[in-house]
Amino acid sequence: MFIRYNESLDFWEYDTSGGQTGAGPWLKLPVDFNQLNNKPPTYTLPSNVAFKDIDNVFSVPQTLPQGSTIRGNNSVFYIVGLSNPPDSRTWRTITYGDGPLHFEAMNDVVSIVQGRISFGRNGDFRAGNTISELGRAAPIGYWTAFTPVLSGPLGPTGGTLTAQYTLIGKTAIIQLGLDAFNLASGGVNELYITIPFTIASGMGRTGVSCNINTAGSWQWAMAYITAGESIIKIYGTWASGTGYAWVIIPIAIA
Repeated sequence: MFIRYNESLDFWEYDTSGGQTGAGPWLKLPVDFNQLNNKPPTYTLPSNVAFKDIDNVFSVPQTLPQGSTIRGNNSVFYIVGLSNPPDSRTWRTITYGDGPLHFEAMNDVVSIVQGRISFGRNGDFRAGNTISELGRAAPIGYWTAFTPVLSGPLGPTGGTLTAQYTLIGKTAIIQLGLDAFNLASGGVNELYITIPFTIASGMGRTGVSCNINTAGSWQWAMAYITAGESIIKIYGTWASGTGYAWVIIPIAIA
């Protein structure tokens, strides 16, 4: 059987003679072009088929292949957590034509940038607020007060002991102030001050100079640490009576 497309009438037709010459008569084939090409008519795709020119809402997770691209002037991509509190649901990644990639917290109507972190083209990282690390509560560079214990061979007593520290990675910077403590007797002495860290192994003994004052006389002393301990030791020759000492010391911690 011969089949041909009738361009003037815009349909397919077939030869009803049954011969091999296509002499006719010809009748319209009761199918259209789309059916012959295994395609449904325009805009009658099943409901579970995505269209390229509308906003499709998917009901199951989608998997994008390697190399997928978000392309546009600002390359905006939104993440919306519907279970979050109001005005805490929307995040987006965006570029502003200035090079860096920005990760932004937005209000629900996407009119206010509530916070931003940025990744520069040269490896820079910038945050609009504090940065924390290693699960610590205090952000990097913030100072935390602590209460140490004061002891020593000559029995220092009383006074006011203030202490605080800041952490950056495995480095602690500790600031100590000892005001109006008392020494029962003078001579070579060490003050022991507990700290809330264990000093890193391999440090041996590490020290810094510091100022002390006993019986109204200032002099140099040595503040030092020993690996594996949790104590700062201040070593010097002091007179008996009221004493003062201040020290800032960096420590490698375990």
